[in-house]
Amino acid sequence: MSIPDRKNMKTQLSRWENGHHTPSTDYQELWCVVYRQSRLELGFQTATADPDTTTEFVAKLAAGRSVGPETARVFLDQLDTIRAADRTLGAPATHKRLLNLIRSMQALLRHAVLPRGRAPLAAALADATALAGWQALDLGDVERAWELHESSKAAAREAGNNSSIAHAMAEQACVLIDLGCGSDAVDLVRATRDLVKGQVPRVLESWLLASEAEACAAAGDGYGARAAMDNAYDILPPDPNDELPYIFLQPVHMRRWRGNVLARIGDVAATEDLLRALAGMDPTFIRATAGLECDIAIAMVALGEPQEAMPHVARARRLAKQTGSVRQRRRAEQVVQSL
Repeated sequence: MSIPDRKNMKTQLSRWENGHHTPSTDYQELWCVVYRQSRLELGFQTATADPDTTTEFVAKLAAGRSVGPETARVFLDQLDTIRAADRTLGAPATHKRLLNLIRSMQALLRHAVLPRGRAPLAAALADATALAGWQALDLGDVERAWELHESSKAAAREAGNNSSIAHAMAEQACVLIDLGCGSDAVDLVRATRDLVKGQVPRVLESWLLASEAEACAAAGDGYGARAAMDNAYDILPPDPNDELPYIFLQPVHMRRWRGNVLARIGDVAATEDLLRALAGMDPTFIRATAGLECDIAIAMVALGEPQEAMPHVARARRLAKQTGSVRQRRRAEQVVQSL
């Protein structure tokens, strides 16, 4: 775009303002910036759509019209495969694949026409973006983790899925815990529980109480942590993994979680829970085992047994490196520094 001299510019401005001439697209953009208004508000005619672009858009709508519940099932099957691989291989091996899956779902959802197809696809997207957010947290990118959980909540709202909303909100509390904002994490989890009380499966209510216990422990509230964890055990259903695919609360996982909470508040009873959890841990949960080894080391340091803690720290560091877990590697280094 060439810039005319001052005299010619005044002439052009006059012609534009009096409607004798329409400024070029480049100058229209400048006017929009100067007057802080859109092209439509300034009276400029909108450009005629490219026929090829319109045809492409119609094709996307045609594809979106075919979206139904079975479409979401196809994506969920892929997500389950990624979730299983993530437990064993970690985020570096699966994160890119997960993000590609999310982009495919987002593109299809943008052009899905009917609510019967949009809702289940949005629910699948909420699940996928929550997992991506958790991976981002494990990779040490807390801001990205927060943003992905915001996207998860937005998708869950479109789906009308309160369980997915609560899941994303409670995982955001974990972001706050990692940032050292324990009190904010407690407030967020409690607000989440109030928001969905009586509207979600019991396994999720139990999971939310355990999340509250962890947040209370991070905030230094030992009494609140113990009370919330006891309540989590009280309402845990006998077959907790039959309800939600993203919640793992078999007895071994609850023992591990309780041990984590007790270790955070310096309770010597943590070691028993953690060692029992380690003995029963599914060998495919490698990243979780790294976190468990960290918890055991922390508990042993609290007991005044640093020598017994060292083998667990060494295993935690090895497993964290194996799965690319920045989060667990940092925790292990913190234990080493405390010895």
